[in-house]
Amino acid sequence: MNFLPLGHSVRSLVIKTAVHREEVNLLKKPKKTLLRDILQYAASNIQFYQSRLPRNINLIINSDPVEALRFFPVLTKDMIRSYSSELISKSTTNSYWNSSGGSTGEPISILQDRAYLRINRYLAYNEMCSMGYTYGDRWMKIWGDERELLHHTQTPLKKIGIFVNNLKLVNSFRLSPSVLKEAIEYLNKYKPSLLVGYTQSIHELAKFSLETDIKVTHNIPVICTAGMLYPDVVQLIANTFGSSIYNRYGSREVGSIAFGAAGQDMAISRSVWLDTINDQEQVIFDKDGAITVTSLCNYAMPIIKYKIGDYGTMSYQTPIDNDKSVILSKLKGRIVDTFVNINGELIDGEYFTHLLYGMKWVRRFQFIQTSYSHIDFLVEVINDPPDNDLDHIRRGVATVMGNTCTLTYRKVSSIPPPPSGKYRYTMSHILR
Repeated sequence: MNFLPLGHSVRSLVIKTAVHREEVNLLKKPKKTLLRDILQYAASNIQFYQSRLPRNINLIINSDPVEALRFFPVLTKDMIRSYSSELISKSTTNSYWNSSGGSTGEPISILQDRAYLRINRYLAYNEMCSMGYTYGDRWMKIWGDERELLHHTQTPLKKIGIFVNNLKLVNSFRLSPSVLKEAIEYLNKYKPSLLVGYTQSIHELAKFSLETDIKVTHNIPVICTAGMLYPDVVQLIANTFGSSIYNRYGSREVGSIAFGAAGQDMAISRSVWLDTINDQEQVIFDKDGAITVTSLCNYAMPIIKYKIGDYGTMSYQTPIDNDKSVILSKLKGRIVDTFVNINGELIDGEYFTHLLYGMKWVRRFQFIQTSYSHIDFLVEVINDPPDNDLDHIRRGVATVMGNTCTLTYRKVSSIPPPPSGKYRYTMSHILR
């Protein structure tokens, strides 16, 4: 069935009503104004910041919000977990909790308000439009859905969303040869205008096309996210899909961060303030540093100078053009390995992260596949896990890896990073 006419009309209505007028106006403000407003709110209303800032901080914020940002503490995942109640706005209404495993394998939960949600959906939609997508077009998304695997169903709301959006959703948590073949057949038959998905999942689809000689017969723009776009990966994806390849950098904690063509400078999102810092927590340019992100539109739980766990390089454009001058010229970071089960099915590493959402006893973790039949589960714990949580994880692993695959839970004092300094939350030693 072709939902195109319905998709055009409904999608148009959804986009026009999804973002309130005041939120659109918010995005039109200079970023320094947005930064000033969120810093003032945090300094005046959030207990965590009130106890850590100088008494004259509001004078500094009014004078120079960028300078004022220097007085705010760098926020880490550990601090968010430890001081969660102090970071929440007491006047917050119409908000929700969002859990993240993060590419570093350190799960946290963030309280977000609905305005933040609408703004980030609006920004994501604008990115799609920049790739040639228009109201009601068919498009494909290769994304993780652990509910479908664990419960063999989707929520009614999700089914409606897929229908309204004229979307073909491929579950990246189980990419069997038949699923990959079906995805290419859909691309060739319906010629959707856009492909969006996890970098590694799209890479696997491209590798499958090359290995089986099942070609994608029309050009389709591709947006990759949640993984590094190394040159060889970009080349294979470009050779397969024959069109524009873009990198979307974002996170559940702060939403959209940056967007740009693969291998090129990335424009920083209107909804965040980005810095890179050295070991002394000084802002640096044109050198690799730890990325810190300030969300400019989440007042339910202001996230300021959040050390997200990625590394990159900030640079100035030429000529310098006020708040549009700073770009993310290099992103070094998120590494996600794909597991493979005894049947040859590929399991995106994001699946294992999703299994741990909301489990507050986990500080940091790694899943390491040593063979088709064994996975080591290393955990730095905050406290001992409930038996039902471990049972849930084992069932989730068995769902995708098979009942013959065993999971060994190992409590460790620390998980050392590799030489790159980037923690890897999934590693597979299966050669493919």
